[in-house]
Amino acid sequence: MNIISSILEYIFPTKCIKCKNTGSVLCDKCLGKIPEPNQIPDSFVHACFSYKDSTVKHALWLLKYHGRFPIAKILGQSLYEHNIDILSEKNIFNANKETLIIPIPITRNRKRIRGYNQSALLARAFIENLTDKEFLYGGDILEKIRDTKAQAKVRNRLERLRNLQGAYKIKSGVDMRGKNIILIDDVYTTGATLKEARRVLREAGARNIIALVVAH
Repeated sequence: MNIISSILEYIFPTKCIKCKNTGSVLCDKCLGKIPEPNQIPDSFVHACFSYKDSTVKHALWLLKYHGRFPIAKILGQSLYEHNIDILSEKNIFNANKETLIIPIPITRNRKRIRGYNQSALLARAFIENLTDKEFLYGGDILEKIRDTKAQAKVRNRLERLRNLQGAYKIKSGVDMRGKNIILIDDVYTTGATLKEARRVLREAGARNIIALVVAH
């Protein structure tokens, strides 16, 4: 932390968004109180927390729409800690083969407006916890090529799937044959986003694909 940051932290100390104690934007105590999610119907998806909890919902809202980047670091670490057992089961990724960490993308237009992709921030924070060199960041491999209506505004499950058809593609020149993939996203609702991303990756030749999300 540089001098200016130290001074700002002294004048405006970081406070937990839940309990308001100083020290962290989301303290370990409050993080530990967030309940586990209900079972996800898609077996390839694994979530850390229940999205019904107001704390995690508020944290993701602050990250996505207000650029509270320290939240990504905390939740990215949670993605790692809640999935250590899965990550250690090397057999599901074909031992000794590289695994790509791919965030669910947003369009260039959306990124230009918002300035960042919250799923990419989570993926970067997640991969910081991995010491295995076989895990590589692949943030530009999957592209979203057209803006879609916000999934939260599409109530019907079938319409959500239709809303995303043709929205993703693999970056030109990238060979995905036989690759192992971990998709990273913030929230699982109906699973339409992750299913469409997985479909595109599979059609490109990716072999093993799982998804890790913060909340469901």
